[in-house]
Amino acid sequence: MLTQVLNEAISGIRISGPPSPEALRRFQAIAPLAVPEEFPLVAKQFRRQKLVLARTLAHQAGYSQSTISRWERAYRTGGLLALANKTRADKGRPRFNYAAAEFLLNLFIGSREGFNVAAIHRAYNEEKAWRTAHADHQITGQFELVRYRAWLSEGRLRPEAQLPPCSYALIRMWSHKMPELGRFLSGLQAPKAKRRG
Repeated sequence: MLTQVLNEAISGIRISGPPSPEALRRFQAIAPLAVPEEFPLVAKQFRRQKLVLARTLAHQAGYSQSTISRWERAYRTGGLLALANKTRADKGRPRFNYAAAEFLLNLFIGSREGFNVAAIHRAYNEEKAWRTAHADHQITGQFELVRYRAWLSEGRLRPEAQLPPCSYALIRMWSHKMPELGRFLSGLQAPKAKRRG
């Protein structure tokens, strides 16, 4: 019944501007939430039950309830154009962060006692905090000058030396994707010496 009401009402809603197919598809999924006055039967059936309606629409469209709610909020704040996919500011450039990759690889390979994801995550966040705190300062310590020599420019950390936020789950995922060579080098898969006795 909801599908029939949705299809009948969506044709009567006036939309300004050139909407993308993605925005139209998203609007169709959230229309009863976004413009309840155009769906009087649905509005009456789900009166004061916005979450139930969002769950129903999500199930019908094949998305999560949080996705439907996020689209509805976007529509309310920015209209149909807010439902379109945004072009990334760094389009054409990879999202790969060399500073983070180098730091994590050194931690994974240098971890002789095994991969301790919690310890690596803690060390990453500590390193991120240190680099953030020292972003505008002259690096003077001999240890830091050697450690960060690839990331220094005129004695200061370059902007690309900053580490992005990284979750525990992401570090855990990458620790499982480490190549066997890295695991061998870190001592995890090194064969144990046989005891003679």
